Amino acid sequence: MDLACLLEEGEAPDAVVRAARDLVALKAVSREMGSGTVPEPLGRFVADELRRAADARSRADARPTVRTETAAYFRSAVARFGPADRSDDARAGRVIPAPVAAGR
Repeated sequence: MDLACLLEEGEAPDAVVRAARDLVALKAVSREMGSGTVPEPLGRFVADELRRAADARSRADARPTVRTETAAYFRSAVARFGPADRSDDARAGRVIPAPVAAGR
């Protein structure tokens, strides 16, 4: 895995990609001994990404109806289109185990 390549493909800022390349190059010769400071572009990038993830999570948590409506739709689809002998289980919200294929 090439961290700098992944960052480039993820459209990280150039300063972040350069800092990551520098750290990987240092790691190659330092044998990972000791400690050091986190380069400012990397620290800011990680903090920003974690903040965005927390914001997205809080927005998702504020919409419990999406999960509720999706679950209700799934149960109704199973009841309507699933095997007739299992539709009562789906209406009751019980988990219906998937059949196991022969030879597995």
